[in-house]
Amino acid sequence: MEKTGISSMGKAGADGTEKMAKNNVKEYARGRAGNEWGCKSWGCLKKGRWIACVIAAVASIGAAACSAKPVGQAGNICSDVHNATPVKQTGSMDVARMQQSVGMDATRMQQSVGMDVARMQQTGSMDAAKSSQEVLKRMFKVKGKLYIETGETNSMLRCGMMDGQITSSVAADRVPKKNGQSNFGKGYGYQYGTRENRLEVCIDGTWHIFAYNENNFDGVSMRVVKNSASAATLEIVNTTDLQVEYGEAFLLEKQNKKTGEWHAIWMKEGYGFDDIAYLAKNDSPITCKVTWGSSHGKQKPGTYRIIKEFRDFRGEKGSTVYTLSAQFKIRRR
Repeated sequence: MEKTGISSMGKAGADGTEKMAKNNVKEYARGRAGNEWGCKSWGCLKKGRWIACVIAAVASIGAAACSAKPVGQAGNICSDVHNATPVKQTGSMDVARMQQSVGMDATRMQQSVGMDVARMQQTGSMDAAKSSQEVLKRMFKVKGKLYIETGETNSMLRCGMMDGQITSSVAADRVPKKNGQSNFGKGYGYQYGTRENRLEVCIDGTWHIFAYNENNFDGVSMRVVKNSASAATLEIVNTTDLQVEYGEAFLLEKQNKKTGEWHAIWMKEGYGFDDIAYLAKNDSPITCKVTWGSSHGKQKPGTYRIIKEFRDFRGEKGSTVYTLSAQFKIRRR
């Protein structure tokens, strides 16, 4: 038998519903056998209960007419319509709804992720701005020089006489402009350090070392390229257009392995340096050798550093003094 489409089923339901129901109610009863609202047997018609079957058949025809797909054979309308078509139709609609829901959820997720990323980027920028303020080192100004904390401390015994005092303060993210002013508070006393352009401030019972123009000569660097227990070869690089000068003098310091503090290795009595100025040209690196075997003695294994002064000579405008240091290790042989 031919399959019945939506249009022919609709016409049958309009022109001969009762006749179609009577012709197919037996098949309907077979297809819905055991169902509580279906016909139990053909005897329904003889007992006058065929009207319920007619109503059920009409409902089945209406359901089939709403389906977009052809149903089963005409002789088994009830079975095909009630058992197959609604399941397929509902499944298709559920899949469509699921796809739509997933698409909406994905869109919401992308929007949410985008907003979260934007918040993270904004928060990161704000945190970076705050961080740039927070990392501003402690500093104070004395006689026109700005002394910046080096991160080093000094636990050596000293006298109780102070060489000066910090009398005013600005916010921690500000640079002091006046002499005797700091960005970490006032009332602190300070003393001159163990070498030039260094001051030491007692904060909470610890002496912190502050330095002026130390390791901040932009464009000029110094490093140890080779060393022994009694000498070292330095490489000096000048990438500026300034006339940079340096001399023979140097300081030698050793780091205490336990405390991390640096202590000077003093030159023996009767030794000194010639007062000669050398030019650090800006066209190529310069190497120079420093020796301390005779003046300081041969050194034992450990961590050391060499300190030298440099000047950016500007003729009649004068010059600014900078201090550079370079670390190296003396190893056991």
